[in-house]
Amino acid sequence: PPNLQKYDEAIASYDKAIEFKPDDHAAWYNRGNSLDNLQKYDEAIASYDKAIEFKPDDHAAWLYRGAILQELGRYDDAIVSYDLVLKIELENSFALYGKANCYSLQNNVALAIDCLQQAIALEPELREGAKSDVDFDPIRGNDLFQALLAAPP
Repeated sequence: PPNLQKYDEAIASYDKAIEFKPDDHAAWYNRGNSLDNLQKYDEAIASYDKAIEFKPDDHAAWLYRGAILQELGRYDDAIVSYDLVLKIELENSFALYGKANCYSLQNNVALAIDCLQQAIALEPELREGAKSDVDFDPIRGNDLFQALLAAPP
């Protein structure tokens, strides 16, 4: 079925589910996704926080929470969320890639390259994405970054 993008209706449904079962992890998580799609970031983070409260090992909630924090420019907070993903799922290429983005945006070349290298080792196609990802613009001219992007898959 096509995505009808009826996020407001979805949120109302999740709110109703939460009324009946306030500790419904899935309702909080999906509510966060819908709020994220509506760019209601603070509310989305709050919903992910509730989902995590009821299921602390939900790597997806931590990952999306980190992505929103990154989007908001809260890089240190995003890195904390990504690190929690990696505690739960040691080889999560998306958390490593997100950390690489954050470190790049903080102009921390060494950590950005280290995290990106780990992410590419797990998911080689991320190399192609990094070539045009604007979050890497601050370190794009770095020789080590260029060498990583040019390395064979």
